[in-house]
Amino acid sequence: MPKRLTSVIVYINAVCLILIALYVSITFPAFNINFYERQFVRNNTHRFVSIEPDDLTVVTQHMIDYMRGRNDSLQIRTYINGEEVYFFTERAIEHMVDVRDLFTIGRVIFFVSVGLFVATLAMVMFTKPFARMFKAYRNTALCTLGLFVIIGLIALVNFEFAFDWFHHIFFFNDLWLLNHYDRLLNIVPTPFFISISLNIASWLALSLAAMVFGGHFLNRFFRSREENTNGSF
Repeated sequence: MPKRLTSVIVYINAVCLILIALYVSITFPAFNINFYERQFVRNNTHRFVSIEPDDLTVVTQHMIDYMRGRNDSLQIRTYINGEEVYFFTERAIEHMVDVRDLFTIGRVIFFVSVGLFVATLAMVMFTKPFARMFKAYRNTALCTLGLFVIIGLIALVNFEFAFDWFHHIFFFNDLWLLNHYDRLLNIVPTPFFISISLNIASWLALSLAAMVFGGHFLNRFFRSREENTNGSF
């Protein structure tokens, strides 16, 4: 296989692996009811929203199922201050349509990435440019890690700025600017988003670090084997 084509294949493989890690890092807390419940306890959410903890869990699981595409409608009735009401406002519902669309796009990217990863890995297994593949892992992960360090530093200095910047990039309207009394905003306030961002960053950083260090040492290992093999003739 031509060297240039091999380089394209191994870097596609590496990028796909990073996209898979990114999707898993995001969805692991975003679709995990236990993560939400821990945040609710930490932020005293049920008292602030005047809802019983069990009812809040039901509402949140319903919202998670909606984001995952398992429910057609976000709206749900529950009890606030003992009175049965619809939990979500119309504006919140319209915003969550955009959120669900983002997760749908992410899911498509994830499955395409899995397919390309498997296909390119099969090509690598057939042609065996393992040293180049692990070098691609190291280099691509280093570049991605550098980008996320920059984003992380911006968020560390001014989280509100980073939060607004994220929404301006991924949303093409201002529906995410909810009223401070909106119950959706109150169950996922700024402290929640800080926690979920740190959780995502931690999982992604571990994945990228594994790719950097694993790629570095495995690249040296296979490069040494290739040199020894070539030197034996």
